[in-house]
Amino acid sequence: MEPENYYEYEELLSQQQDQTEEEDKQGARLNLSQLSAIAEAQEKGTQIVINESKDHIQKELIQETFDIQTRNLVNFSQIYKRADQFNRLPTSHDFTATYPSYPVINLSDLSLLAQDKTVKDKNTLDERIIQFWTLWKDSHILPPAKERKRFGKTPNTPKHAKSSIIPPSEIKQIWRDNPIMKNSIKDIQENISRKQNPIEADVNKSVLLSDIQTILNMDLETNRLQISPLIHSLRIPLTYPNEPMNIILYKTYELPDTPQQIPESQKLQLFLDAIAVKMTVDPIIAQNGITHTSQWDSIHQQQDMQFPRLAKENIAFTNQFMKKVTVQDILNQSFEYKPHDYCIQHSLVLTLYNPITNQKLDINPRDIYLGDHQEIYNTIRKIDKITGYYISNKNELSKVFRPKPAHYRLPVFSKNTNDKEDPTQIALDLFGSPTK
Repeated sequence: MEPENYYEYEELLSQQQDQTEEEDKQGARLNLSQLSAIAEAQEKGTQIVINESKDHIQKELIQETFDIQTRNLVNFSQIYKRADQFNRLPTSHDFTATYPSYPVINLSDLSLLAQDKTVKDKNTLDERIIQFWTLWKDSHILPPAKERKRFGKTPNTPKHAKSSIIPPSEIKQIWRDNPIMKNSIKDIQENISRKQNPIEADVNKSVLLSDIQTILNMDLETNRLQISPLIHSLRIPLTYPNEPMNIILYKTYELPDTPQQIPESQKLQLFLDAIAVKMTVDPIIAQNGITHTSQWDSIHQQQDMQFPRLAKENIAFTNQFMKKVTVQDILNQSFEYKPHDYCIQHSLVLTLYNPITNQKLDINPRDIYLGDHQEIYNTIRKIDKITGYYISNKNELSKVFRPKPAHYRLPVFSKNTNDKEDPTQIALDLFGSPTK
């Protein structure tokens, strides 16, 4: 089971006032993997179980850290390639334009890493990308673990400390020297450095957003659901909506040959990814438009040009990727209610990409239950039933989805690696969400 619930980000959400309890409808807070697990169990008629053996949990940790590091390597390669089109290294403005969900302190630290001498001294673009990624990987700290009582003494443990089955020393070792990454990094490097990379984001043709943390508060027919799709990468053509937006999700497993072979439970995840982008990004474009690089051509040298972006200012902390939506709000995105170019069937395409094998699978919205008004409605009803099932079995499922103690705590980004704990970064760190 994917341990997404161990992020402090999830804890931050749980600290917010749960309005669902104040209404007639009952509410639940699930992540995509949990919703998918319930859907899969119902589809197969099986029970949701979790393997508590340390051996299994350690393998899970190795896979998850590999997924995180892979996703960031690919995303960093894109921002470096776009900056290289302007014959320069990435600037703070570039990181702000690319990572709208990141806290300002993390954006500042990333831009400082990009100016590091060890990065600048590299001779080739590929070498700079790997060196920057390495610095980022090494700039992580682990939230402190709880100490056990010894001889009746109360340990001097920080307030935010958490216990976990995998001890911090093992977690640090796996993060620093991941065995899967060791075997795969050459293939990843080769694929992301290809001139005809299938997910290339030309700075002259598109806005690039990475790791968008969306939050949907869904008012369903009988229940309420809060769900938080993480969009790994989004390309918005400067000609949008004449050309569709492209949601890209990185996968580190063998991709199916066709969208029809994607399991139903995963299609539900992709359905919610598409809804999240459509419901949050479209209003931002409508309000702020897109700042094109062409606007700067007449007054700036190429090296001073900025990336195209959604808004002039950083939109982090403005809750623009948090949206309360009703069933009708979602149905209104279909072609029966919306102009052709803006309807969800024509304004989006999804892509699954495996950077290890260079596999790519394009998915049309019609492949993931977004064919028309009725199909969307039926899928929302299915999600409503899954939510209701979780609410009815919350005590039992909470033990599966939120075991105590936690299986492990993931490292969080912090440029000052001497810090023992930085509660702000731990609470808002978005670098560590999984790619599954």
